[in-house]
Amino acid sequence: MNYQWFVGIDVSKSTLDITILKGSEISNYFQIGNTEKEIKYLLRKLAVQEKINLKETVFCLEHTGIYNAHFLKIMEEKTLLVCLESSVHIKQSGGLQRGKNDKIDSYRIALYAFKNKEFLKLWQPERLAIRDLRRLCTLRERLLNARKQLKNSIKEDLKFLSNPAVTQITKCCKQTLTALDADIKKTDEEIKALIESDERLSELFSYIESVPGVGKVTAAEIIINTNEFKR
Repeated sequence: MNYQWFVGIDVSKSTLDITILKGSEISNYFQIGNTEKEIKYLLRKLAVQEKINLKETVFCLEHTGIYNAHFLKIMEEKTLLVCLESSVHIKQSGGLQRGKNDKIDSYRIALYAFKNKEFLKLWQPERLAIRDLRRLCTLRERLLNARKQLKNSIKEDLKFLSNPAVTQITKCCKQTLTALDADIKKTDEEIKALIESDERLSELFSYIESVPGVGKVTAAEIIINTNEFKR
């Protein structure tokens, strides 16, 4: 692909810092809110005011989990070219660097895309089944952490409080722990049902779980983080 423009995006919860390169030269810089409305407005601005051919542009950003959601959704809708890279990879490729803020980081991301244009691996949207699997696995992890934190706090109380006090605390928390156990079980059932309902997922889980010592949790993480081995 003969890219003409390289857009580096530094993503945070509230804002997107964006540096635009034409070749290796800085064309412009913007900061916008991390919302679908502002991202769509920016794309119109790039096309109309900046005269950028969006189909000859590669947009590069780091993995930041859920904070990427709005941007990737719009990119998918517009069928634009996106490179999603790890922050470690981008940092290592830049060598010794001085200074750091969101504006500088967006420039470094754009420069990374320019320097590696021949080797960029373009992002491929996940299937709906993978998105559902990611959502359920994230929920399961949160529920497990909540249960662990509550149980650990009760164990700590045992070391310093009298038995009657600990008994009262345990009694108060019993319903919460029971509810968490039920929610974890329900989430596991939904994950199982999702896998069984999707032929490709079922096949991949079967392959991965055939490795001794590898269970569904590890298999799910592998499938999610490789986008079904496409990455």
